Amino acid sequence: MSVVEQLDLRPRRELFDEFMRNPGGPHCPELARLLKVMRSRTTMPWVAAVEGPAGYRLVGLSGRGRPLEFLSDESFASLHEAETAAFAIRWRQLFGQVPPDAGSCQGTMHQA
Repeated sequence: MSVVEQLDLRPRRELFDEFMRNPGGPHCPELARLLKVMRSRTTMPWVAAVEGPAGYRLVGLSGRGRPLEFLSDESFASLHEAETAAFAIRWRQLFGQVPPDAGSCQGTMHQA
């Protein structure tokens, strides 16, 4: 049984939209629960945004003492853009796809 089934998580569009509008929160209880699952190292690979000279880039975190893995060459002008792209990646990992009309938030992530 997957974590989605175990925790009875549903890919509700309004949760996706709530995060896209305000990544920093505060979030409704259901979105907060979903984010806790998405950010847990035991259920999903970690995705983080790091700032560099060309803007923010997404990295995969694979464990303490291991090097960061850049997920693509794409950079983001703001932390907000990077966080929403990371959320779209996590959403896709958890539910199989992002909402069909989510615009440019169709992120993917390489897995080792």
